[in-house]
Amino acid sequence: MGYRKLLKGYLAHVNDTVGSDLVELAAQKDAFKPRDLGELRSIAAELKREGCPALEKGLEKTQDKSDTPTHHN
Repeated sequence: MGYRKLLKGYLAHVNDTVGSDLVELAAQKDAFKPRDLGELRSIAAELKREGCPALEKGLEKTQDKSDTPTHHN
């Protein structure tokens, strides 16, 4: 089994168990190098596209936080 498939299965399991993939929590704690964090986010996004419902909720929260505020005139 390749590392990506292993991580993908693990992220799905963690998400199903605790309701979050914990990737963004790790990002807040600077637990991973940017490249590694990008890979984890990529895997989480892949799970979302494949229909992992709990991950969809977690990624939506992440996207909301990263949106640039808009200015209204």
